[in-house]
Amino acid sequence: MVVEKTGPAGLDTGQVASLADAFAMVPDPRSGQGRRHSLTAILLIAACAVTCDADGFTAMWQWADDAPQEVLARLGTRVEPLSGVRVAPSERTIRRVVARVDPLAVQDAAGTFVAARLHAVGLGAARVGPPPREREQRRAAHARAPRRARRRRFAFDGKALRGARRRGGRRVTLLAGSCHDTGAVIAQRVIDAKTNEIPELRSQIAGMDLTGCLLTADAAHCQKATATAVVAAGGDYLLTLKANQASLLQAVIPLFAGTDAEWAEHAHVSVGRGHGRTEQRTVRVTAATGIDFPHAAQVFRTVRHAGGLDGQRTRKQVVYGITSLSADFAGPADVAADQRGHWRIENRTHYVRDTTFDEDRCRIRTGHAPQNTAALRNLAIDTLRANGHANIAHARRHHAHDYSRVLSLYGL
Repeated sequence: MVVEKTGPAGLDTGQVASLADAFAMVPDPRSGQGRRHSLTAILLIAACAVTCDADGFTAMWQWADDAPQEVLARLGTRVEPLSGVRVAPSERTIRRVVARVDPLAVQDAAGTFVAARLHAVGLGAARVGPPPREREQRRAAHARAPRRARRRRFAFDGKALRGARRRGGRRVTLLAGSCHDTGAVIAQRVIDAKTNEIPELRSQIAGMDLTGCLLTADAAHCQKATATAVVAAGGDYLLTLKANQASLLQAVIPLFAGTDAEWAEHAHVSVGRGHGRTEQRTVRVTAATGIDFPHAAQVFRTVRHAGGLDGQRTRKQVVYGITSLSADFAGPADVAADQRGHWRIENRTHYVRDTTFDEDRCRIRTGHAPQNTAALRNLAIDTLRANGHANIAHARRHHAHDYSRVLSLYGL
């Protein structure tokens, strides 16, 4: 596991002992006049409630309104001056603040806390309480340990929030990047209605230090300008190549002619079984000779033969790709692992948000609220995984049964 000592905002993770410390970095967009509840308390309520099965602003308010005084004190909510009683913010206040606060600051604060938690786990610190023995945890205990990563690897992919609509009916789309090894989201931004995720990715990595990193992306990002931007930031790229780059694809295809025997030293074969099917994947890798693409060192071809559990494979898929990694740093097995690792952002983040958090049916759409609530979902997923949970739905129910569990999870 690759463990960072600094978060996305560059803050030393040793300075972040709790989620309250991380959220204290977020600037408050409200004026001082009439402010009754602190921004940190509101964000803590939203984060804890999302972790405990609250999928909307009304549910967030109900979670806080039902909380006992001891819990509200640990969250730092307002004290009524006459009665001395802790009071939770209203649903309207939570909605208004989450819609106004800077989404990049919220994502950076969440990422810094997750980095601090991953760093603590990496140093051998005890996890927060023994998590329940989930089915997925038992399976992982019998699985082989993942290979040691040679470099940090980040996958970037866009996701539409289907329930959130802008004026004019356009969907809200987010572009996120996550770590292959930990699954933690390192960056996320909303894609402007007048553009798409291709230029947004270049804008996002322009402010990042990718030294020693590998960036993976799907075929939409197989662009010369994107490849140049990644290398300029100090990193390497591994991109899927499809018909949207027709001339480049036609130049790559002939490089893989020949029999399996001829490619024995430059190919990797793996077999997978699960989800009601079996699959054999054969990856061929060769030098990018004569390929007109910035900093291209190698190209690869993946052939997938899939079928039922009886071993009869009836479906075939051929996928091409290009990378700036040379053969000295990435052989066929490495390229195959990095290519498959890219889809963890879909399986471990986007799919979980759609199914466990029911994100596609969420109607939150005002201001920055869609992006901020997505950041809170990412925070919940990453923190639960950092604390040993494999089944996020199971973990949410577990923490919803006792206020102290979620407070301990976030160091409150």
